[in-house]
Amino acid sequence: MNIAVSTVLALTAGLLLNFLVLVPLIVASYRRSGGFSRTRFLGWVAAGFFFVAIWAYTLFPLPDGAYTCRSPIWNPLDSVTDVIRLQGESSSLLTNRAFLQLALNVVLFVPLGFLARALLGLGILASTAVGFAVSLLVEVTQLTGVFGAFPCAYRFFDTGDLVTNTTGALLGAIVGLLVMGRAHRGAADRLPGELIEVPVEMTLGRRLFAMVADLTMLGLVQILASLTALVLQGVFGVDVSASWTRSLSLVVAFLLQAVSVYAGGVTLGERAVLIRAREAEAVGFMGIIARRTARLLFGIGGFTLLALWEFGGLLQFVLGVTALVFAFRSSEHRGLGQWLAGSRPRAVEREEREARDVVRSRHR
Repeated sequence: MNIAVSTVLALTAGLLLNFLVLVPLIVASYRRSGGFSRTRFLGWVAAGFFFVAIWAYTLFPLPDGAYTCRSPIWNPLDSVTDVIRLQGESSSLLTNRAFLQLALNVVLFVPLGFLARALLGLGILASTAVGFAVSLLVEVTQLTGVFGAFPCAYRFFDTGDLVTNTTGALLGAIVGLLVMGRAHRGAADRLPGELIEVPVEMTLGRRLFAMVADLTMLGLVQILASLTALVLQGVFGVDVSASWTRSLSLVVAFLLQAVSVYAGGVTLGERAVLIRAREAEAVGFMGIIARRTARLLFGIGGFTLLALWEFGGLLQFVLGVTALVFAFRSSEHRGLGQWLAGSRPRAVEREEREARDVVRSRHR
């Protein structure tokens, strides 16, 4: 496999994994902080580039034809030994390949420790643990030949890399603590209260991200179904066709969205970013069901069902474009399904009222 194809495959797979992993993390941050400042948005973009780079670094270059299987390096001090050995051949560390490799492994994970602290608010130990876990995933991927995709490991599993990568994450977490310390100072002194939902302005960004979260959920259900089919086939010998697996995953995804919409008039993606529904008055129970059915079928629910139809791709495209147009052009950034159901999105944020306010409100 030539270098161009290797690069494209690594980056494509990395971008897909990055998308599926980062969206849930962004949702968690959205619910925690109520949105994105420009700084936080740039931080998440930086995190995206970091994980794509790590993914490409793990896989690239892919082997071209026959290759030599690599044995694990279990001694974490081997890299230090190489630095000392090569230093005897050179007077400068800047020309010592082993030292430069060691330093690169440390520097490579500094951004991860910093981002774990700055974006997720993790402590130093937790941020360092995240760095260790990511490094271990990288090394296991290499040890297993990308989890069985290749007959044997084409890159080294190196315990020394685990040490240097984790050290880099630790240094990044310390930097994050120093930079973010002022922003979080005083938070521990606040009295515990209770979470309340406070109405805020409905933004286009929040609306669009809700749509992205819905699509991500659909993709995650399909991936989970495919992995389940592989386990059934590999462990239990049950042969499950790809078409049946895909159809079942789409039905499950539709049912999950249906439960969410019928329960509160909003999709799972909207729930994730704290969007609530202000529904028009409906006559009786059946009126509510009819409006929420329209909300479901002309939104992500209909988009999901169309994937079951052989010729549904064009209609999916039309429905998706229409939903985007409505999100951009309609008042309060309503989607097509919301418009047909007479429903208006209402954005909220969760705030913690101080204990004295909670006590006062309960005694009124």
